[in-house]
Amino acid sequence: MKSFRKIFLFIVFCLTFCIISYPLYKVERVKIVNDPEANKVISFDEMNSFLEVWSQYYFNDVSNVGLSSLSLATDGRAEENMPPQVSRWLERRNWKIDRFFYVETRLKSIVNVLYLQEYIKSNIGMLSTLENDVNSEIFDTLSALITRQKKQIKAIHVSNQELEMVRPNFHVVREVLEGYSIYIPKKL
Repeated sequence: MKSFRKIFLFIVFCLTFCIISYPLYKVERVKIVNDPEANKVISFDEMNSFLEVWSQYYFNDVSNVGLSSLSLATDGRAEENMPPQVSRWLERRNWKIDRFFYVETRLKSIVNVLYLQEYIKSNIGMLSTLENDVNSEIFDTLSALITRQKKQIKAIHVSNQELEMVRPNFHVVREVLEGYSIYIPKKL
């Protein structure tokens, strides 16, 4: 019976480690444009507006780059790296191109932090169940994983205000950013 428990714990640990060790968004250093307009904190209204326009942008493939990579993946300004029709399309929807892609990158960073926070909470819960287990290797590995996830969070600079704004609906925000859902804000 003890060997069955050890095997079961080992399988649970391996599956959990595989799922948790690879966050949905890779942590990357984002080069922020030196535009004072681009570095402002995202407001709730701006997030709603962005998600609505992002859904249209994504599903209409406005940038003509395919659905595999729509985000700004270059250094510098979006205005200099994207086709002019993208800028015009966004302007018709009251968006400056640099701000639009800044908000996209920022929201992806916020969602990443929220996922990491969930994973850490889950891992701490697993640690508490393993404290009395004699297999300290699993305990040490899980502890190291939590430490690494906390370092990832520190590498991503987002404000608490932005985290609290996205937290209640961060699964919806993630689905919209990844193109799994179309965002239609509620009109009052």
